Amino acid sequence: MGYAVSDGGERRAVDTAHTQAPSIRNRSDKRFIKRFKERVRRQALAHPGALFLEGSADGARIALTFDDGPDAKYTPIVLSILRKHGVKATFFMRGRRVRRHPDLVRAVDRAGHAIGIHSLTHTAIDALPAPEAYEREVRFMGDVFAALVGHRPAIYRPPYGLVSDEQIAYFAARGVRTVIWSVDSNDWDTRTLSAQGIARTVLRYAHPGAIVLMHDACNERCFTHRALETIIITLKKRGYSFCTVPELIGGAHRPAQN
Repeated sequence: MGYAVSDGGERRAVDTAHTQAPSIRNRSDKRFIKRFKERVRRQALAHPGALFLEGSADGARIALTFDDGPDAKYTPIVLSILRKHGVKATFFMRGRRVRRHPDLVRAVDRAGHAIGIHSLTHTAIDALPAPEAYEREVRFMGDVFAALVGHRPAIYRPPYGLVSDEQIAYFAARGVRTVIWSVDSNDWDTRTLSAQGIARTVLRYAHPGAIVLMHDACNERCFTHRALETIIITLKKRGYSFCTVPELIGGAHRPAQN
């Protein structure tokens, strides 16, 4: 099950998103998954250069991304594994955790990883007017990052992958591109998945240009860090290299406007 949209608009099957809205109690709800996939696939085709599910397939590059951090326990572990294997990744960070762990935000930036905005409140915002969503969840966090690391992220990942067409265009006009994913590791499902299951999912559906969704902040049953080294080593053996999302999709690292 899945989707991806290439630069030419062609679709190919890869694994993606079980990402759920807060109102969806059953995270394996097949109807919701189908609607979600159809929605983001249409949006990627409708907003080229503004919304990305993946990058170019040229060069067998993959972007590993980590949501919901920084986390005092797991983010340092993830950073250590990435450093050990010489891999650069992208961290989509959320408001409260950024304020709680500014030292980790700076550590991620110093290590050469890309930072993306993952909202202030981590609520589904797709029903909000675009100007309100931008001011509350995107621009404000840009100010926070500018104060912490000296630059504003130019990429945004909406909580639960939910974003309106109006918002996509509005954000892009202000220099912020929306990034979803083309491979979901399903690491959020700590009730059923093991480290082996997370690695197996990513390795099964990895493809050139993939943007892989993972998390560096979760509950006590977090297994992502245990799967990460296997994922990196195996993909390298398959001939893949790793890059940040800005490197994968091209363009400036910072928005042109505040």
